Amino acid sequence: MRQLIGDFKAGWTALERSAKQRWTKALAIGVLVSLAVVAGVTLLTRAATSGGTFPWEREVIERFAASGWMSFHHAIFWQQLGSSALLMPVALVGAGIAIRLRRPLHALSLLLAAFAIKPIVLAGWQLWARDRPDFIERGLAVPEGLHAFPSGHVAQTVALYGLLTAFWIQRSRSVLERVLAVILLVAVIVIVGAARLRLGAHWPTDLVAGVVAGGCWGVSLYAALQRAEPGRA
Repeated sequence: MRQLIGDFKAGWTALERSAKQRWTKALAIGVLVSLAVVAGVTLLTRAATSGGTFPWEREVIERFAASGWMSFHHAIFWQQLGSSALLMPVALVGAGIAIRLRRPLHALSLLLAAFAIKPIVLAGWQLWARDRPDFIERGLAVPEGLHAFPSGHVAQTVALYGLLTAFWIQRSRSVLERVLAVILLVAVIVIVGAARLRLGAHWPTDLVAGVVAGGCWGVSLYAALQRAEPGRA
């Protein structure tokens, strides 16, 4: 830990002051944009629903549960790909690697992707106390006191894995490898979303809103890093 702290300080000191300022300003704008998008999507969806859900959402969940494509127990396993219990260690390890490479802004961005997405999701929950489905396995997977819109699992999956995928694509010179990175990202997002749907933990529109929230925040973080690159005005 002492070594990591020392490496972070060295990397941070080596950064130009203008790069830090550009990163900070771009990140502040990204926060505001992400909050505004989540608020807009939340309010529009709430206004468009009758009784808190669209008529087709319950049917989609029930049909998916009856399809046999994913069992309840398998869904419990696959949802962990988007859980904080896995994503936070991934972010911490990634940040540690970035620090060792003397890339402090990349390290901070990975930590923000995993941790700062939560207040953005919470903004949607505060605007709309949408109840979660409670008809799959008698609501066994529905946490008490937590609202549905948007999906936190999906949002943090998109934000963190999306940022890591962007780093991978940026460094790779192989078109095939870049395509593989995108396919893997989409696969993880679909699996996490499907698992949450199978568990009856979210309505379908919660998952879509989670993609929007996580995507906005991930793009904001990547854009801030691009703004901090040398030579940017």
